[in-house]
Amino acid sequence: MAVARLLRLDAEATARTLGLAATQAAGLLTWTSEPSEQSRPFTAGLAARNGITAGLLAASGLGAPVDTFDGSSRYNAFSAWSLNGKGNPGALEGDILGCPSVGELTIKRYACCAFLHPGIDALLGIMSEHGLTSEDVDAIELRFPATGAPVIDGNILRSHRAQYILPLATVMGAIDFDDVIFDKSELPEVGRLARRTTVVHDAQLDRTFPQHYASEVTVVTRYGSSWSESRRDARGTPTLPLAPLEIEEKFHALAGLRVTAQHHQAIAEEVLSLDEAADVRRLISLVTFPK
Repeated sequence: MAVARLLRLDAEATARTLGLAATQAAGLLTWTSEPSEQSRPFTAGLAARNGITAGLLAASGLGAPVDTFDGSSRYNAFSAWSLNGKGNPGALEGDILGCPSVGELTIKRYACCAFLHPGIDALLGIMSEHGLTSEDVDAIELRFPATGAPVIDGNILRSHRAQYILPLATVMGAIDFDDVIFDKSELPEVGRLARRTTVVHDAQLDRTFPQHYASEVTVVTRYGSSWSESRRDARGTPTLPLAPLEIEEKFHALAGLRVTAQHHQAIAEEVLSLDEAADVRRLISLVTFPK
């Protein structure tokens, strides 16, 4: 749909774009067992590439099914990807075609699986409120919806492993891009806490999952005291949005890994004034790198 809008296709060509995109749909969750974490973004990249391919071919007049979603074909998307072979076409109108605003999107504060974000917020909240350091912590327990808990309980991917991310947050005070890309499990404090971190698969929390990643974290200190804190949503979700300045700071931190401060400041200024720009040529030049 995004490509069709950018190409200014009419309704019939847009329908063919959807048809061509649907015929390319694929993907497996096998990336969850691939520790380099490179195939996960590759999967999302394929979706973008296939969408562009579909739009360009439709714009060139390539024939394609135009009933991919309307149910008139016995082999439509709903019959292929629903348990009952029927699906719920009406859900498209609000969930996908409703065009959510930026304010309805989630912006990740931490470079890890979103399932862990409420737990990190709760953990750091406990650490801050009680003035704790990692040396004060003896054990960490995370209660998470039973349906989603297998994704973060002992996962081979560092970015999805509660036993790595929560200890890392305890020691570092945050989860940065480099903390996940470069393995820091050999740090003595991270390793010690990793062995003392457990995930409880809580079926009671399934009542609001997956709309909310409700989490409860309990921190037990070396002195016998313990504190618990619950979070239904993480900072950065629509219910707890980030301030504009926080979003800018995150952009500069990430872009700074690739370009100079002057360069990513120019990108930020261009983005913030896009509503007044005559075209996007300058922005494209700023974010395009020569081979």
